[in-house]
Parts: sequence; structure tokens; C-alpha cells
Amino acid sequence: MKRTVGVLALQGDFVEHAASIERCGAQGILVRTAIELKQIDALIIPGGESTTMGIIAESIGMVEPLQLFIASGLPVWGTCAGLIMLADKVEGGKRNGQTTLGGLDIIAARNFFGRQIQSFSASLSVPKVATEPIDVMFIRAPGITRVGYKVEVLATVSHNDSHVAVAVRQNNILATAFHTELGDDPKFHRYFLSF
Repeated sequence: MKRTVGVLALQGDFVEHAASIERCGAQGILVRTAIELKQIDALIIPGGESTTMGIIAESIGMVEPLQLFIASGLPVWGTCAGLIMLADKVEGGKRNGQTTLGGLDIIAARNFFGRQIQSFSASLSVPKVATEPIDVMFIRAPGITRVGYKVEVLATVSHNDSHVAVAVRQNNILATAFHTELGDDPKFHRYFLSF
């Protein structure tokens, strides 16, 4: 049976994720309503602006349906802003108390690596995902400053003389601080589809 993966299409790079999912042989559909959530068996929350996503989700009544989907145990992946949306706690940024979804036992720091001008690309070693390094992009990326004991760290990067978690998994939830959908490397999407 063909996997049906929804990509939350409130704001951000949802089109790129849907295209990556299709290239991996699954069906990618854009999700904007609670009814559409019932038609999928996995969900991607894309990169973009987490504050804006939270405001839109709140205004159209999607916060609770999304939280229920996350709690259901079905696979969920948050990239960049999506990582922030999934974090149980968020630090940094101008608006404390922004709307997030939670479910992932981490503390995420907004713009951890700096502003837009400090964006960078890297080749990451992620043994659980691929045997060779994976090229990724960090665009105003968050960092993970604390992980709970049930959270598995999949990848780190060196930053200010320490290693910072940038890819984690907790049961059905995957979160990455970077973007893979903006390139041609489908390894993370294939990994997510294996959940």
C-alpha cells in the first residue's frame, strides 16, 4: 500500500517536501484542515516561520487536531521551524509564549546559529540514516539545547567549541534543525518513510 504523507501547508517550504516525498515513491498531500489530517498516515511540519505557523494554526483551529495527530503515534517530522513547533519548550526570539504543538522532549533555541546572513551548508554524518555524509542547509536554524532521556540524538554539529544536537528522534517523532528538501538528497525522506 502506498504511504500517504501530509505536509502542513500553512506557511513555509511545504511544496518542496511534498515533491521530495513523491520522488521517494509515496503520495505527498498538502494539509490545511483537520479533515485532511484524517487522510494521511504521516505528517511533515516544514521549515518557515514558526511564529507565523503558530498564529495561523491557532486562527484556523488546527492546534488541537495537530496535537492529537502527534500524540496518536503516527510518524511526524519537523524541519527547522517544524522542530520549533514540536519542541516542548522554546527559548529565544522576540515573542515568548508563541504557539507551539509540543510532543518532543527537547528545548529548542530559535536562530541558534545566527541570523539569515549566518546561514550555512554542511555535510553531516548520520549513521542511522545513511552510510555516507548527507548535505544539508541551515537557514536561520534552531539548535537543540537540551534533550530528554527518551530522545535519541541522530546528528550534531560543532558550534562555539561544543557539539549541538541538530537531528533527534523520539519514538514516532523526527526533528531536524536543517533542510534536506531544498536539495536533491532524499535520504532523510526515505528514513522518515521507514517509520
